[in-house]
Amino acid sequence: MTLATVLVLFIIAVELYRPIIIGNAIDQYINGYYHPYVEADVSAPDAINWNGLVLSRDQTVSTADSASFYQIFLWKDHYYMAENLTRSECTALQNADTSVLKNYVREGAQKLTSNDLKVLRQNDFKGILKAGILFLLSGFFLNLADTWLLQKMGQQIVYKLREETFTHIHSLSLSFFNITPVGKLVTRVSNDTEAVNELFSTILVKLFKNVVKIIGYAVVMLSINVKMAGISFLLLPLVAILTFVFRHLSRKAYQITRNKITELNTFLSEHISGMKLIQIFAREKEKYSEFEGKSMELYQFPRDHDFRDLPAFNLSGFGHCHDPCYPYRKPFCVKWKSFSRNPVRIYHLHQLLF
Repeated sequence: MTLATVLVLFIIAVELYRPIIIGNAIDQYINGYYHPYVEADVSAPDAINWNGLVLSRDQTVSTADSASFYQIFLWKDHYYMAENLTRSECTALQNADTSVLKNYVREGAQKLTSNDLKVLRQNDFKGILKAGILFLLSGFFLNLADTWLLQKMGQQIVYKLREETFTHIHSLSLSFFNITPVGKLVTRVSNDTEAVNELFSTILVKLFKNVVKIIGYAVVMLSINVKMAGISFLLLPLVAILTFVFRHLSRKAYQITRNKITELNTFLSEHISGMKLIQIFAREKEKYSEFEGKSMELYQFPRDHDFRDLPAFNLSGFGHCHDPCYPYRKPFCVKWKSFSRNPVRIYHLHQLLF
């Protein structure tokens, strides 16, 4: 448990740092042609040989304003190299308009070929590759280890819970089994324990990660611009209120779904064990119809109350579904009272807005 917690915290720190990796890769490598080159020695950091010159982007190589700088610029979908510039001229060229760039081209700025760009930007390619590998490894392997540890912990919890539940069932009286369907007990031992596994291995971990990430993002936003961050935080009370309302309403939808699954499992358990009697009295068609009805109820409940239905709702009280991706649906009219009483639709409205 301690190892999993430490690993989750480390993953959160990595996820907060990953935007910095992306930003540095864009600024330093993808947009690297904005950074000027300076003549340097072969031993200089990231030194490259181009047209008999040794160039480096490390600005600590030469701090003198009189040093020779080289600047890449883009003109009419072609890259050019302006040579023997001062530091101030490089800065002006980076922000120059088309007329200034045109003058440099007329004055003899060297047009760069694809081979020239490969040589000049070889360190950029290496930097992008390093950033990509770091981005991939930091997400893949850490999430792999985190998932493995959490699933292992969840399975151990479910294993003990199932053993204790089955032991408790053994201690119950005979009268309990006379009034309790077998399928309901099977559902409690198998399906409901899996819900507990999902709680420990997924839901709680995501809740903890999201809370810490929100705090981290809030700190970053405040450090950048306090006023803009304060404006963004104005919606937090509204989000908190809707979250509490959603939690209350979604509990009803979850209970309905679990009850329907329990009813279906109970029906299967009782009728499979009593299949001989069903066949003796030739009740196969009737029982099939009952099973089809229960199965259709379980199928239609999440389908008819899912996220795709929300665009078909007109909150003023009238609406029709014209979704071409789901032609089996019939047009319908939604009253606001029925909409407000439906916890699943309230949940998806919350998800759409926030």
